[in-house]
Amino acid sequence: MAVTPNYYETLYIARPDIQEEDLAKIQQKLQDSISAHEGETIKADKWAERGLAYEIQDHKRGIYYILVFKALPSACAEIEKHLSFYNTDILRFITLKTTEEAVNKEKAAQEKAAEKAEAQKAEAEKAEAQKAEAEKAEAQKAEAAEEPVAEVVEEVAQEVVPETQQAESAEEPAAEAVEEVADKVEPETQQTESAEEPAAEVTEEEGGTK
Repeated sequence: MAVTPNYYETLYIARPDIQEEDLAKIQQKLQDSISAHEGETIKADKWAERGLAYEIQDHKRGIYYILVFKALPSACAEIEKHLSFYNTDILRFITLKTTEEAVNKEKAAQEKAAEKAEAQKAEAEKAEAQKAEAEKAEAQKAEAAEEPVAEVVEEVAQEVVPETQQAESAEEPAAEAVEEVADKVEPETQQTESAEEPAAEVTEEEGGTK
C-alpha cells in the first residue's frame, strides 16, 4: 500500500532570548525536512510570547511558533529529530496530525485576515492622501489671500513715493529762497560795517586833537 502525504501541525517553544540567526537556522532545517519528504509548508508563523506553565531551563517565558505542513509521515520523525538536537534553544515541541478540512479552514482565516489588513492599509493610505490634499488646498487658499494684501501694500508704497518726491521738490525752492535772502543780507551787513569804519576814524581824530 502506497504511503500518501498527510497534514501535520507542529508547535514548538523557543527560548525568549534566542538569537535571530540561530532561529533562522533551525527553521531552515525544518523546511528542508518537509521538502525532502514530498511535502509543502502551508503556514510557518510566530504565534506569541507567553509565560510557561512551569519553569524550563531557568526560563519562565517562551516564544511559541506554529508550523503547518503536508508531507509523508517520515517527515515528522526528521522534524522532531532536529528540534530535539537544538534542545538548548527549543524548550518544548509537539507534532499532531490534522485534516485537510482544518488546514483549509485555517488558510481561509489567514486569507481573510490578510485581506482585512490590506483593506485597513488602503483605507489608512487614502485618509493620509486626503489629509495631504486638504493641507495643500489650505496652503493655496492662504497664499491666494496674501496676494491682494501684497498688492495693496505695493499701491500704498507707490502713492507715498510721489508725495515724498513732491515734498522734496517743495523744499528745494524754499532752500533757494533762504539762500537768496542770505545773499542779500550779507552785502547790507558789509555796507553797515563799511559805514561804521569812517565814523570810528573821526572819533579817534577828535580825541587826538584835544
